[in-house]
Amino acid sequence: MPVLAAAAEAIAAVGFVDAHCVCAYPGKSSLRNAIARTQMNQPYKWLAELPPTARQSWSARAVAVAALVGFGFTAPFAGRPLVELNALFPSLDAIVFVTELITAALLFAQFSILGSRALFALASGYLFTALIVIQTGSWLFIFWHAGFAVGLLAYALLRKKDRYGTVSETPMLPAIACSVASVFGLVCILTWLSTAGANLLPAIILDQTRISPFVIYPVLLTIGILAAGLAVLAIQRRSVLDDWLMVVALVAILEMAFSGLLPPIRFSVGFYAGRVMSLIMSSIVLIILVIETTLLYARSARASAIEQRERERRLSEMEAVLIHLSRVGELGQNVSALAHEVSQPLTAISNYAAAGVRLAETAPERLKPLLERLSEQAMRAREIVQNLRDFVARHEPQKRVVDVDEVFQRAVRLALTGERERTPLIEIQCSPAASSALIDRVQIEQVVFNLVRNAVEAMAECPRRALTLATGLAPDDMIEVSVTDTGPGLAPEIRSRLFEPFVTTKPAGLGIGLSICRVIVEAHGGKLRADANPGGGTAFHFTIPRSAPI
Repeated sequence: MPVLAAAAEAIAAVGFVDAHCVCAYPGKSSLRNAIARTQMNQPYKWLAELPPTARQSWSARAVAVAALVGFGFTAPFAGRPLVELNALFPSLDAIVFVTELITAALLFAQFSILGSRALFALASGYLFTALIVIQTGSWLFIFWHAGFAVGLLAYALLRKKDRYGTVSETPMLPAIACSVASVFGLVCILTWLSTAGANLLPAIILDQTRISPFVIYPVLLTIGILAAGLAVLAIQRRSVLDDWLMVVALVAILEMAFSGLLPPIRFSVGFYAGRVMSLIMSSIVLIILVIETTLLYARSARASAIEQRERERRLSEMEAVLIHLSRVGELGQNVSALAHEVSQPLTAISNYAAAGVRLAETAPERLKPLLERLSEQAMRAREIVQNLRDFVARHEPQKRVVDVDEVFQRAVRLALTGERERTPLIEIQCSPAASSALIDRVQIEQVVFNLVRNAVEAMAECPRRALTLATGLAPDDMIEVSVTDTGPGLAPEIRSRLFEPFVTTKPAGLGIGLSICRVIVEAHGGKLRADANPGGGTAFHFTIPRSAPI
């Protein structure tokens, strides 16, 4: 049983492959790829149902012709005596036993998958041959070939009624076990009949060199059964296995002719030629099964390679689509960022313009600094739009050595525009060792502006309003910037998602300001985080690349 189970697994591993799939490796032409994919999607076929190719049919015919030619050359000398080689027979029988047993195991394995009664009969015939050849005796030789002939004829007759193409869901191990037990019992009975019960049967061997003429009758009966099987297979031939079983039937007929129809002399040319035919007969189907199984493995490997290449092609296409969609998503986010960021300088420009109109009538001497700030905010709005254009065009950020204190001053001044009543106490502490950074000034200014603006709004209702901006050295030659307020602080559930898009604590907020800040800081190789301020409120920390003082 373990042998049959292992054989079943081997057959199952290669059985689901189309033997006519001759796909070449894809990539050279779209037509070849289309043909390969079509062939991979064809129904899977087995040796028992696979139509033979022209090459396979001609190979079977060539072996059949070679056997006939060998018989024709040997037949005239069949009665010529040769040296007695009794030691040769155990070796021949051992070879036949091994080949027939392996063939039976492979056929039973296919039967266990397909549930074909024809394969069951053929496998039983090969198993009978494997078990009975172990024994010695003249009548056992007759029983051997007669039993195989019956199995072959049963296969041919049941062949038409079988339906292939589907895997049987019924467990077949009980049927296989029953066949093994039945064949073993039959072999035991025939072995007893040809040994202990030999007096019940006519003698076949008369002396050391002569064989009884009676042997012609069981030989003719066996040849008749084999010929009937061959004829049925020839009429309804439709598979590779059928082609080679016809060759096996022909070789078996020629062997029986050497053993009974031609001069029945032991150790003659015909006698040894019959043994050679026995080896050929027992090996043909096994060789074909091994060859076809190997080819199926090769075709399966090619099909897998084609399928893998197809998956990689589709994956590349999907990656291209995802990259495109990601870019579109980032563009949408940056459009939202543009609306968020440009609204601040535009608001300041509007306020300065309105104030300038009023001052032009009442106090013209105060108009110049106001116009300078209006121009500054207009320039800032232009730089923000330019940054968006650079992103769409995939330009790298314009990083320069910038004075951090100047960035703080500009960002704070913009953030406090229009905040007369809620202006907090602001303290800027820039460490001399961390006074300059290699950054995109506009982008980092946006980060500081957002953090300061959020802090001012958070402290609007607090009795104590203090804001501290500080710098210090950080590992890896980085500068750590801290923006600390004395506001109400952040709830833990908000802090864990604070830098995600569209997360906000403001009733009218978009929730993208801090998300933009995180993206900008990470693009500079730094990190942004939020901690609780020990004195109450929130402390934001981010890192930027340090540069030598300017």
